[in-house]
Amino acid sequence: IQSLLGTGFNPIWIDNDQLIYVRFAPDRAGLTTEAVLLSTATTEEKILFNSDDLASSAAVAAGDLFIKYVALSPADPLLFLIHASGLHDYACHYFIFTAQLPADIEEMAEVSNS
Repeated sequence: IQSLLGTGFNPIWIDNDQLIYVRFAPDRAGLTTEAVLLSTATTEEKILFNSDDLASSAAVAAGDLFIKYVALSPADPLLFLIHASGLHDYACHYFIFTAQLPADIEEMAEVSNS
């Protein structure tokens, strides 16, 4: 083991120096899940979105979604799929979202490589 990068699950590499992972985070109702972009060179983190952001785009109540994992598109390295499962009234419902990584992701990589 070389080093601890963060606390979360489902890490996926974006390039040689950046990855996205999912983690739990406190919120007003208890816990939420959020997708985090991490530069391994600088350990800088950027929250991309949380489960409530996804819930609002699916007309689901805040706090009723849990991000399970993310996957990159092989055709477009800035496009990824988010898989989420429902909670409470949406238990046993599964959701798939698409999201575009921010355009400045390449700039973040350049900064971390300098």
